[in-house]
Amino acid sequence: MRLTSKTNSNFVLQAFTYFDEQWFVVLQSAGDSRWIRLYQRVGRGLERRQTIFLDGEADFDLLSVKGVHYLAVVTFRTSPYQSVLTLYHWTRTQFDKFATRAVLNARSVSCWEMDGNLYVAVAQEISEEGDFKVGSPIFLYSTRDDDGLKLLQMIDTYGPIKVKHFYASGSHYVIFFGRVNATIYWWSNDQFLLWQIIGRTSFASDASVLALTNGEVMIVITFQEEALFFALDGSGHYILTFAMTLSGDLASLQFMYSGKSYYALARFEDSRPQSVWKLILDSFSM
Repeated sequence: MRLTSKTNSNFVLQAFTYFDEQWFVVLQSAGDSRWIRLYQRVGRGLERRQTIFLDGEADFDLLSVKGVHYLAVVTFRTSPYQSVLTLYHWTRTQFDKFATRAVLNARSVSCWEMDGNLYVAVAQEISEEGDFKVGSPIFLYSTRDDDGLKLLQMIDTYGPIKVKHFYASGSHYVIFFGRVNATIYWWSNDQFLLWQIIGRTSFASDASVLALTNGEVMIVITFQEEALFFALDGSGHYILTFAMTLSGDLASLQFMYSGKSYYALARFEDSRPQSVWKLILDSFSM
């Protein structure tokens, strides 16, 4: 495995295709203001189409279910205290809001399709009283629920700052990262059960799950000066396979798949320019 890089200050967080149109969704901020901005690719350029203004810290995820594109957004602010999960659906030219649910200090959101239904996981970091053992909810979108979002399960978490869903070897998983070691839960047809705790991964600054072309996944856990890459072993658990050291304080390492390669955007705490890294799996065999 090796990484090649070049400097680049532009990065698209997520993208989707509507018929033959390519759309890009970017979470942006300036000072205390945050918003999600949608761009449509027109020729070789991008044209701004929609802006969704957000009330506080935010995270989002995209998903397509039965041909419909969904946008899940969580926001959090402290004065006055408020945290909300909001679902949007695509209406040919923009995302329209159609469901909301109050949550607790939501730091991250992940959504996925299972059996034709929309599921959402929210990483709740802390309660209003300062308790990190507040738990994190799993929701099912249901038109029969008053809020549209039916609570299925509360996962026993402690101060998570990020949640990711992934699908591997015919099973659904969610993984939480934060104040304690990264923890993986496995879907057992009616609930998530504890599957694995990955040691020495507490207080990670960021995390990603990469879907590989062979159907397996690689988990990347980022700290201030290194990124750890975990792959599946023969027992169905994740082991450390590669560590990448970066000079300076790494704020986040975000990935996007394009063509036949993954590209990672490295953002640093200081004023250094962002860097884009190309991940090449040429010496590591899954």
